[in-house]
Amino acid sequence: MYKLNEVKWTKLNEVKWLVFVEALNYLHERGFTDDLIKEREIGYAPDNSHFCHDFLEKKGYDIELAFEAGLLSRNEENFTYFDRFRNRIMFPLKNGQGRIVGYSGRTYTDQEPKYLNSPETPIFQKRRILYNLNKARKFIRKQDEIILLEFLLGFSTVVFSPSFFYPGFRFGEKSNIEE
Repeated sequence: MYKLNEVKWTKLNEVKWLVFVEALNYLHERGFTDDLIKEREIGYAPDNSHFCHDFLEKKGYDIELAFEAGLLSRNEENFTYFDRFRNRIMFPLKNGQGRIVGYSGRTYTDQEPKYLNSPETPIFQKRRILYNLNKARKFIRKQDEIILLEFLLGFSTVVFSPSFFYPGFRFGEKSNIEE
């Protein structure tokens, strides 16, 4: 599943933002710079129901495993597979070691839901992911402290976090606080 997530991300990064000007403009209008997009590895899933499916199939990956990994959805009537994420700005979700375990796709249109996350899988449990922890670990160890904040604004809060605080400040966002 790790390999499938990494292969998908490699393919999404091959998609040039210039082709998807509307999504890129959406990010720029909200203050995202090209450098910030690159640093935070923000990508784009095209509006194509078989973009990821066809790519993975062509590369010889098991489509059922891609479904189990949350990369694809399945029509339960005829058991055909299609891309879970379409026409969305994509945020890779990484574990503490920096391995991609899932995705969150943010709409830039009136599409619902606003955020579409990977489903729970053996390697992705939303309640156990602290967004950006892989980048914050070194700083946390050096400072011997961590500041956890819960945000209602989503990924952009964490993406912009260094500009809200002092230079070098990094933190993670708990994606779901359980009572």
